[in-house]
Amino acid sequence: MTTASGPIARRKVARPRRPGGSGRLGTATILSTGSSSAWTRPAMPSAMFQAARVHGDRAIMAELGVVQTQRGRGYAGQLLAYGTATVLDDGLTQITTDTDQANRRMRAAFARCGYVEFATRHDFSWARP
Repeated sequence: MTTASGPIARRKVARPRRPGGSGRLGTATILSTGSSSAWTRPAMPSAMFQAARVHGDRAIMAELGVVQTQRGRGYAGQLLAYGTATVLDDGLTQITTDTDQANRRMRAAFARCGYVEFATRHDFSWARP
């Protein structure tokens, strides 16, 4: 699991302009439903980022994905930087997310954007016999 909080993330996260501006990511579409938003870009139709406000000034990154054939082009890092900056600009001070330990690329993208690993999660399941 990783987290970014105000001062740490604000120093390390690229600050592209909001959708419609001419920032590093160009234009983006924000799809909002209540306290959750997802970002996509016309130039990146196979990538998306979704964050949701969970309590007060905290958010959880629910999804960040790039279609397998489009990986390795920097899309995940760009969307992560954009989404993180946008969430922090909206006044949230902490973002929590997680990824598989084996997903080295995503862990590296999180680190580049100022996220720090703080826990290991173990998933368990139970099925009715």
